[in-house]
Amino acid sequence: MASLAQRASQKLCHISRLAVAVNVHKECLSRTLAVSKKMYSSFDSSGPKETLPVSTQLSQKKHVPDSPSKEQVFDRVNEEITGLPQSQIFAIVHIGGRQFKVTPNDLIIVSKLQAEIGSQIHLEKVLLAGSENFTILGTPILNPDIVRVVATVIEHSLAARVIIFKKKRRNNYKRKRGHRQEITTLRINSIELKPNLK
Repeated sequence: MASLAQRASQKLCHISRLAVAVNVHKECLSRTLAVSKKMYSSFDSSGPKETLPVSTQLSQKKHVPDSPSKEQVFDRVNEEITGLPQSQIFAIVHIGGRQFKVTPNDLIIVSKLQAEIGSQIHLEKVLLAGSENFTILGTPILNPDIVRVVATVIEHSLAARVIIFKKKRRNNYKRKRGHRQEITTLRINSIELKPNLK
């Protein structure tokens, strides 16, 4: 057990720490009040006498260059389209509930399509087309007058086997079944962009 003198000295230390903390707090408050008085002393009922540096920075407006008009943008993109090689064009097409990013000579695997092997098909749902310098977005699809994607059916086949296994423990219940999805392989022949933006 601590003696009475030790407890008294501990209390005195605690009280002295509190006094130091209160003095520090008073000094901080007095500094804050001095700064705020200095800041607001420049104001009187008629308005500010001098402008603060922060407000001068806020009041200055930065010059923003004028953005090009819609027609200028369309003209620029049409010029890009005319001089663009076929290999640099890409498109996002929607086939069988899925979206694919395609470029010329790509092979894509989609759900089975009702088309003969070797036949050419036109992919109607083109969501987006573009190149390195521009992108044309559809709302939700692009007009067929602007973009045309042609593909060839390469083969019809079955995908890799998927195993469906069901089990209920302690019930002597097990079912194992396989499934192979029918798929079609397409080769993208060309993506034709026409400079018809208006």
